[in-house]
Amino acid sequence: MLCLPPEGVGINLAIQDAVAAANMLASALREGSETGPLLAAIQQRREFPVRVIQTIQARIHKASQMRAFLHFPGLQRTLGCWLGLGVRPEHIHTPAKSAMH
Repeated sequence: MLCLPPEGVGINLAIQDAVAAANMLASALREGSETGPLLAAIQQRREFPVRVIQTIQARIHKASQMRAFLHFPGLQRTLGCWLGLGVRPEHIHTPAKSAMH
């Protein structure tokens, strides 16, 4: 499992945003269809996980009790993995991959 340092969470969210956009826009772009409504759907889909992760990060940085709690062995890594993976991880969906499932 790939775990990111706290500084890597932002870029991980950006990559997940890009994957969600690619998955949702691919067909419309290929067909030359209107993408406006899809862009709003992408924003709605990705806004929740970003807000959750940002809220958790802000609370961790502010809570002095949490800093002491994070010194338990393995807990910091586990929390970092969870924050890095996010609330709604995105996975690439390609036409070839979709046909196989």
